[in-house]
Formats: sequence, structure tokens, C-alpha cells
Amino acid sequence: MAKKGKFKLSSFLVEDFLIYYKSVNKNHKLNAFAVALVSDFQDILPHLIRMLRKRYINYFSVQINVVEKREDLIIINLYNDNKDSIIRSFHTVYEYLNKTGKIKCFYKNEMLQDIFLGLLTVDLNSNIKLIRPSNSLLIKNQNAMKVFKLYELNFKSENRSILVPNFINYLIDSELGGYFLLNVQFDEYDNIITRSLYINVSEKIQEDKTKIEEEINEFFDRELLKNIKLDLNDIFSILWRKPLKNNKQLHSKLPDWGIQSEEKLNIMEIVNEIEFSLKEKNINFQKINPFLFFIEQNIIFHIAKEADINHISKILNKYYSKYKIIILIIEEEEYDKLNKIEKLSQLKDLKIMDISIFSQFNYSSLKN
Repeated sequence: MAKKGKFKLSSFLVEDFLIYYKSVNKNHKLNAFAVALVSDFQDILPHLIRMLRKRYINYFSVQINVVEKREDLIIINLYNDNKDSIIRSFHTVYEYLNKTGKIKCFYKNEMLQDIFLGLLTVDLNSNIKLIRPSNSLLIKNQNAMKVFKLYELNFKSENRSILVPNFINYLIDSELGGYFLLNVQFDEYDNIITRSLYINVSEKIQEDKTKIEEEINEFFDRELLKNIKLDLNDIFSILWRKPLKNNKQLHSKLPDWGIQSEEKLNIMEIVNEIEFSLKEKNINFQKINPFLFFIEQNIIFHIAKEADINHISKILNKYYSKYKIIILIIEEEEYDKLNKIEKLSQLKDLKIMDISIFSQFNYSSLKN
């Protein structure tokens, strides 16, 4: 089922789990969005980061609604000039994230449209007037008026995994409401960075323009919030849950946010990732045990957290005369220890990898 919306901010098309925006210039690029509901956004972050690293996702944003009750949403952006490519990427992301067990649901059709457009909180199919009072953005139609104020959150070197929940709890307890946004994307140097925003929504223009900012900064005893001056075009960034182009100074590198890095992922997550990638690439395999794969009838792939020399010797004695062997060691120090064994380095059909090497691994090389 497809629905076409009509509103002056943009035009959109909703089909199943995706809402599409088509560029009006000649490049005909498509921006597509999916929205998922999760129990706790921090549980799903490592998996979203993995999809981002693999370029299935252009960027994603966490949206925490604190208008009435807390609700954690994930907004996923896919960007391409080919609709079929977007759909294929989404299906890969959909299957992978659902397999983690961290997703409550992906919204579709009318529900997707209502949730995605609901951030602006007014009927977008009505005539809308955008007026810019000082440091805020006003959206008005014949039935309602909403005033948006945006604030950057400056966490500096604080542990965001602790401070963000405290900030969200403050918004709920103080009944300020609004939305917390965490955007995750690549910068121009191909580093993953994050950006945190707070959107306050009210039904009238506040006379005291700095009241919210002062109250929150005083409560947390630091300059946590900084009001952003808005332009009319910023309405697109708000709707698409992305950072404003003219405010980049408060980007934070990914590790500063307390998200697990690839090296910190537990062994079962990595095993699941390998199994997922083998299926995705249509590579034949069998699991001899939870950490040992038999691939394409000629490769043994072993995953281990530590370099257990006795166990690795048993694998080599049993399989090396018949098959090529790949060993992935999760702990960096353990990998270094194994890599220094001269006899192992002389085995031509043995490949030993750590996480950094594995992150660049080409699964296609496993095919006959």
C-alpha cells in the first residue's frame, strides 16, 4: 500500500516500512527513512554501528520521546539514487536487527507516517506558516501553533552513557517534555561521530528566552545546554533528525559516547556476525560447534577469545592436512602472543586474524 502526502515542506511517499523523499534537483537522489521501536536504545547501538560501518545505513538517529512517557525510537536513513538498492539495504538491516532480539517493532504504512511526521506535532496536510521569532521556530496552521527551540548538548569528556539517562530523567521529572535526539553518522574524514540535541516544544512563545537553558545548566552544574539559532530551512533537519549544517562544533567522536567498539564486542556477537555475513553472501557452510565453521568444503574457520595453544594444536592436527584454516582471536594481546609462534607463521594454509584485520575481511575470498 502506498500513500502520497502533500505538504509544502516536502513531498513524500510511504510504502510498507519506508518513507521516501525525492530530491527536486536533477540528481534524483532518494532519502528513505525507517522507524523502529526499542526497549532501550543503548542495547541496540553496537548493532546499528555495525550496519553503519558496512554502509547499509547512511546515518541513524535515536529519538527519545519524553512528551508524556518515555519512548525510544530509532530513525534509520538510507540514501541512494536507486529505489531497489535502498530496499535491498533495508531488508539486510531489518533482518539483522530483528535477529538481535532488541527491536520491538518496525513501523509501516500509516503508523510509520504518523510516527515519523509526528515530531512536528501539527497536521502537515494543512497550510503551514513558518515564522522565526528569536532563537525559535514557529509552525502554525488554522488549528494549532507549535514553537520549537533546539539545544545542543555539550557533554565534553563526560561519560554519555551515564549522563544522557540522567538528563532524560530530569526532562521527565520536571515535565519539560520534548525530544532527545542522538545522531550518529560519518564525518568528512570517514570517522563515526555523534551529535546530541534536545528539542523543546511549546504552544506559545516564551517571554524568558533563556529560562530552560539556565534551569538545566544550573541543575547539572555545567554548561550542558546551548540554544541554537534557527533558520526556516532547519525544519528539514528537524524532520529528518539530522544535525543542522551550520552547527558542527559539538560533534563527538564515537568512543567518547561510551558505545562498545569492535574490540569490546563479546564472542557470540562476532560469531553471529560471521554467520549472518556468510548467509548474506550465499556462502555454503556448516557449524561443527558454536565457534567452528566448515566453509565451502575446504576451509575451517575458528573463533576464539584467547589463544589456547593446546586447543589450536588439536584443530591443526585434525584439519590442516585436508583444509585451509582461518583463526580469529578476539583479544589483541592473545593474538600477538599467537602470532609470535614461528612454527605457525610457516604454515602456508593457516591465516591468523585479530579484530582489526577481520574488520577488513573479504568474505568473497571464501568462495570456491
